[in-house]
Amino acid sequence: MNFNQKVSYRNLFRYKTRMIMTIVGIAGCTGLMLAGFGIRDSVNDLIPDQFNQVQHYQGIVTLSDADKRVHDPNIKAQTAAMVQSITVSPTKGTKRNATVTMVAPKTPTKLNDYVSLTSTQTGQSEKLTNQGVIITEKLATDMHAKKGSLLSAKLGNKLLKVKVAGVTKNYAGHYLYMTPKYFNQVSTTTYSPTSHLLKLKSESASQRQKTSRNLLKQSGVMNVTYPRYASSSLGTVGLSSVVLIFIALSAALGLVVLYNLTNVNISERMRELSTIKALGFYDNEVTAYVARENVVLTLAGIVFGWGIGLILHHFIMIKAQTGAILFPLTVHYPGYIWSAVLTACFSLAVGVITHYKLKHIDMLDSLAASE
Repeated sequence: MNFNQKVSYRNLFRYKTRMIMTIVGIAGCTGLMLAGFGIRDSVNDLIPDQFNQVQHYQGIVTLSDADKRVHDPNIKAQTAAMVQSITVSPTKGTKRNATVTMVAPKTPTKLNDYVSLTSTQTGQSEKLTNQGVIITEKLATDMHAKKGSLLSAKLGNKLLKVKVAGVTKNYAGHYLYMTPKYFNQVSTTTYSPTSHLLKLKSESASQRQKTSRNLLKQSGVMNVTYPRYASSSLGTVGLSSVVLIFIALSAALGLVVLYNLTNVNISERMRELSTIKALGFYDNEVTAYVARENVVLTLAGIVFGWGIGLILHHFIMIKAQTGAILFPLTVHYPGYIWSAVLTACFSLAVGVITHYKLKHIDMLDSLAASE
């Protein structure tokens, strides 16, 4: 290292309190921005993750006789299942309940083609068995249930006692999956499918409407729904503007923090800076003398800020989980890049302001020092 670099690094560790304050300040601002980008990513990923990673069917046809197949050129595959809305509550402890969609496929081995059941504990694929039901993650959290727990499920006027055989990942809605044989074990009524799960060739709005019209003309078809395209009911609409405000305010806070910390740094070291100017340092060299420290502190603050941002993002998204919504805890790489770039730009802007302030330092201040 040359002389100027040695002096800069000496000053970094000489003023430890200022170094810690600057790193914490920059890390806080970067962390807030990263959390903002992370919230945006989690909100935007909710629907795609639910219907790309978890549910692979696009439509549900309710039938008076589910043993009858429906026909349409846009249908790629279909499977019969009992799809019913039930009320689930714990058998012991807190008396809370939740409205849950029960899915009992007529052919359990085909379910993985329509729904990916992924264990929250092992990350491995779950399979339906005749030993119990598989429930979704948010339902398990709300019911304080885990593998082996007993739940009460109210189907119409009938109360079923079911055992939890597994917990699967899910982001939107409460679901309970079981085999026809297990349904017959826990219920006094005989299993009978009510619907068909549909996989479509084309998901365009015009094609969906055409398929619906064709299906509703067929005998026995009572209703056709497309869960993915009813996503506005999930309550995430309008959050994007809130996230943008969050990011903008975090960025503004970052600029203010960097400016104030740099301003304090210069004010406390006025005699030192005046002295080096009197010793012959040019304006650019004096600016570099201070900026070199800011660059190192900014880089350190960005790295620590990413860690803070991840922790803050996870905390916010976990607390934001309401009803049947479980947000995916994802932060895409552009969030890291933009939070770092914005922080670096603010540091550069403060550096430019600092340069003009340093140019007007009166060197006579150094002569007034007691030394």
